[in-house]
Amino acid sequence: GNSSVPLGTLPPPVYAYPQDSLMRAVIGGVLYRGNRYPSLSGKDVFAENQAGLIQFIDPSDKAPTAHSLARTRDLSQFGITSITTDLDGRLLVTTLGGKSANEGKLLTLKHLDQPASAMSSKGNQKTNSSNPSQNFQMLCARCHGENGAGTNASENVTPPDFRLLSWQVATSDERIKSVIQYGGEANDLSSDMPAWNNAFTDAEIDGLVKVVRGFGMTE
Repeated sequence: GNSSVPLGTLPPPVYAYPQDSLMRAVIGGVLYRGNRYPSLSGKDVFAENQAGLIQFIDPSDKAPTAHSLARTRDLSQFGITSITTDLDGRLLVTTLGGKSANEGKLLTLKHLDQPASAMSSKGNQKTNSSNPSQNFQMLCARCHGENGAGTNASENVTPPDFRLLSWQVATSDERIKSVIQYGGEANDLSSDMPAWNNAFTDAEIDGLVKVVRGFGMTE
């Protein structure tokens, strides 16, 4: 037969969301049928790799709305890679972790009344990473380069070279922090730059500012 003739029809997605600077890569999950989380029974649980979010929808709704369950500590390309369930009904999540150490994880969802783990059932939980350099390599180096040179251009956008004294002198700490917190679009820069305000604590953002400043001392 003619191989170009489709064998069936492709149905539209149950749920779709637009790609932006923070929501970039959906990680397919599971239709939950376990007993451990009764409120999730029949819900479709999935993740967002870039933002590190675990979310769910009710696929029986005609126009489903996504609800947040948790946020992992590992974000972007080192973040969530899969979601599954075990025989006990636990939701299991895998993450790649950082580049410089064996930090890939197998995580499980915890109820709020249980001891804190690598994830919380609060969807707006911030990360607990205390290594600013690793955070930069995990999230920023993709476009800004591991050495801050800004050589990894994205389409028509060329990031600045953080090593240049001229850029360091012309750019205040407040400006750098604002871009990290609220993203490029809010600061009249590239919309490819995510807003990390809901992922990092103020101390972690201040740490990232120091990392960017440190590149100015390497040349």
